[in-house]
Amino acid sequence: MVVFDTSGSRDKLDVTRLRGYLFKEKQMKNIPGGSDLLLTRGSVRRWFVVEEEQRDEYVLFYYKTQVSKEPSGWYFLSELEEVDEDTFLQQIILRHPSRVFRLKAETIEDHRMWIQGLSLLCRSYGAKVNENESVLHNIAIKILLQDSE
Repeated sequence: MVVFDTSGSRDKLDVTRLRGYLFKEKQMKNIPGGSDLLLTRGSVRRWFVVEEEQRDEYVLFYYKTQVSKEPSGWYFLSELEEVDEDTFLQQIILRHPSRVFRLKAETIEDHRMWIQGLSLLCRSYGAKVNENESVLHNIAIKILLQDSE
């Protein structure tokens, strides 16, 4: 089990738990000029897993299904420049030098787990991590969590 301390809090992050279904936006092309606006063809549900390939080299693999043997693709977390989130759309945004990846979890709890885990891992490689902890965002999550109880 690989466990990281989450910035001084009493919470711990077990990297081996970073696995599950996420929706991955299909990308047709990136708008020139470094914009993160994308033309998309919808999204596909894929099984994502973070694994340590070599010592301290983490890779985010994705598969068509949880039982698929071969990955459909992967991202070396050390190559990502930025981890961000669109709080309105509840998307995780991973910026690579050549493209932008947009992922969406099935639940708010899964979203928080993935954004926290990916942010922590990518920050350790020097990636910029934008933490959107606005008051409105926190209120919206509390309301949604109360509605689900």
